Amino acid sequence: MARPEVQRSRGFSGGPSLAWTLAPVCLAFLFYLPVLGDGFVNWDDPSFITDNPHIRSLRPDNLAWMFTTFYTGNWIPLAWLSLALDYALGGLTPWVYHLHSLFLHCANTLLVFLFARKFLSLPSVPQLPVEPAAFLTALLFGLHPLHVESVAWANEERDVLCAFFFLLSLLLYLETPDKPGWRNWPLRACLGSFLLALMAKPMAVTLPFVLVLLDAWPLKQLQARPHALREKAPFFLFSLAEAVVAPLAQGSAHALAANSVVPPAYRVMNAFHSVIFYLAKMALPTDLHPFYHFPRVGVILSASNIISALLVVILSTVFLALQRPLPWLGTAWLYFLLTLLPVLGLVQTGSQAAADRFTYLPSLGPFFLAGAGAARLLVNRRILFFGAAALLAAALGFLTLRQLAPWKDDLTFWESQVKARQDSPYIPTANLGRAYLDAGRYAEALEQFDRAVALEPAMANPHNGRGMALGYLGRLDEARDEFKKAAALDPLYPHPHFNLAALDERAGDWKGEELELEAGLAVDPGNAEALYDLGLCREKLGDRAGATESLRAVLSRDPSNPWVMLELGEVLLASGDKDGAMEILRQAAAHGPPSPEFRHRLSEVLAQAGDQSQPIEPTGRSDGSGINTAPALRKATP
Repeated sequence: MARPEVQRSRGFSGGPSLAWTLAPVCLAFLFYLPVLGDGFVNWDDPSFITDNPHIRSLRPDNLAWMFTTFYTGNWIPLAWLSLALDYALGGLTPWVYHLHSLFLHCANTLLVFLFARKFLSLPSVPQLPVEPAAFLTALLFGLHPLHVESVAWANEERDVLCAFFFLLSLLLYLETPDKPGWRNWPLRACLGSFLLALMAKPMAVTLPFVLVLLDAWPLKQLQARPHALREKAPFFLFSLAEAVVAPLAQGSAHALAANSVVPPAYRVMNAFHSVIFYLAKMALPTDLHPFYHFPRVGVILSASNIISALLVVILSTVFLALQRPLPWLGTAWLYFLLTLLPVLGLVQTGSQAAADRFTYLPSLGPFFLAGAGAARLLVNRRILFFGAAALLAAALGFLTLRQLAPWKDDLTFWESQVKARQDSPYIPTANLGRAYLDAGRYAEALEQFDRAVALEPAMANPHNGRGMALGYLGRLDEARDEFKKAAALDPLYPHPHFNLAALDERAGDWKGEELELEAGLAVDPGNAEALYDLGLCREKLGDRAGATESLRAVLSRDPSNPWVMLELGEVLLASGDKDGAMEILRQAAAHGPPSPEFRHRLSEVLAQAGDQSQPIEPTGRSDGSGINTAPALRKATP
């Protein structure tokens, strides 16, 4: 039976208005528009996008990879598909990825407005000005600088993508009281949207609990329909599956922190601290950083942790005590806690104590509280309401523009982060060193890696970076020592082995190079660049069978790479397999660029074959996958 219609106060306009709906969306688009001028950063963007061959086409093998891989410690097939779509549209042009994220953020702002308006229109919700409250909630969500990291960081496209389907699920679920049960479309659509959210990012795992929260109030389905909870069984099954898969994925990438690194008691207290930390950043969004590190000496019962725990308990008690007169307070607060739970660090992944991006979905709860509360206070003060809304939009817009500015490129980003903090942790410091390396500023890179090593002497990454800087400065013996330290500190870190191989190649020690490449590939067997180098190395050692095996392994991951085909054709010729060589050379010509460099190299290999009666010309029909220049296939020698 349909619910009885209840006349609600819609606010100042007296009825629905398109302006209420579009204003926060347009403002979000306007203030986030500068993101289109940003580039990629050397913080996960290489592994997700720029160095990831699997997003460069939608071939069956790449699609299979997307749905089966735990690469980067995640099972996120929809996120990989989304990045592959970006690549198909614009290759490695950064603004294409940023535009996609911007559109998703604007869509999410619209969904927040629609959800808040639908929620406030329900019969059980106390009299609140519907559209002004929904407008303020969406304005806070769309313009808040805490969300810059989710929108401006290209590989975090998965965050806004997950949020889109999560919010769509909530909006669809509010339709279910009028159309209950699995025979009607809203619940089926809600489940499908939830599955897509999980496939974008595990953050959506708490949705079934949020639906039960909505069932309790304002939908009141737990009391009205005994089967309401049982209908959530498929949702909970998907969440349970994700709860099993996510730790396996994180464990495969060695991202789970050991108890010795972050003790369980400290994790619990840090969770309380994070709740208050995020609320404080929502209320006063200044001093925002991409990386908030654990204190070097973590005191479990520190004053800040104890105060935070007390505040969480007090706020929870107050909101729940007001559940009868003001039930929306408790629901919004519990939503905030539930959706924040996966990222509070109780199961610690990575080395961050907190992150701005973790607030993208949970912030809806506090923003709803603030928006509904402000609209309730100012509902009869039209001029004051619009004046306050304009000031809020201007303030948030200014802070968002300021927060967006550093995302221009690696150097701008990490220089701004390191200079802004006297106690900059080793990750921003090491990443700034890497940015200096990429810019050819090797002395400055070494300075940053020296600082990073001093901050975290037991971490392998800064030692590896320091070795690269020393190598580029010509201090090869010192570089080798640093790579060896890095390899000894973390046996599961392949890059020091690859860099040692590069030093061995430079010294003409092919056997040493082979051993180091094999050691690195034992940890990272899918590294196509290292496999390519191993093929070249084995060819120099006279191991043509091994070279063929390595080069074919590269082609199994990057089937359309013409330079690898050329190299394989040359090895096959040297092995006496002329027919196999000519077949692979024809494929190289079919995929190769019509550049002078490629034509010259192809002619050289054909000359070795001794058959130029029917010359093979490059057609330039490359599908864009892989790397189409020979120098780029070789790792930079430090």
